[in-house]
Amino acid sequence: MKLRLVRNPSISDKSVLWTASEDQGDGYTFISTTNDDGVVMDASQGYIRDGTIVSINSNVGTETEYWKLSRYGSPYRRLFCRASGRDGFYCVGIQDGKLILTRPVDGDRTQLWCKDSYEIGFVLVHVDTSKLVRYKGVQEQLELVNKPSCLDQSLLWTPSKRDDGILIRTLNNDNVVMDVAKGGIVEGVPVIIGQQSYSMSQTWFFSM
Repeated sequence: MKLRLVRNPSISDKSVLWTASEDQGDGYTFISTTNDDGVVMDASQGYIRDGTIVSINSNVGTETEYWKLSRYGSPYRRLFCRASGRDGFYCVGIQDGKLILTRPVDGDRTQLWCKDSYEIGFVLVHVDTSKLVRYKGVQEQLELVNKPSCLDQSLLWTPSKRDDGILIRTLNNDNVVMDVAKGGIVEGVPVIIGQQSYSMSQTWFFSM
């Protein structure tokens, strides 16, 4: 059966869910359907070439049934405030477990972030600690917390595109966005959430 792409369903069903076997060697695994672990992802007709159809077949252990996920480029990025200038002079960093603006430093993992997307929004993961960004009240500084067993709205964000970047909105109130505390774009200024005003200090972009 040929595999095909579908739009993200509102309710997950087993036809879009997969499980991976234990490592079969060198990082390769079988990728099985959740409702039948004897049916696996395979390359049609048993050989690999450009345009080969990816399908599902009964698991017989052929080489075309082994798969390995490989990262293309780094998913990690700095998060820059557009108000600091077109070159993104200041990026989001960490001080005492809370978010601040700081000058970018090559090789500093404490300035790297990763978006972990869900159907309703995304969480912002701090690469160096694996902690998540949490917001509290308006004008309060954002902080890092350990990932809970169940995500709540204080950890989830939604993006809103602008010509020069994005607004990063809280999930539970799209009039409240990631912002910079008053006093200007300087080293160590707190990163907070504030009422949306479309100011440049509320516009962000990801870059290396």
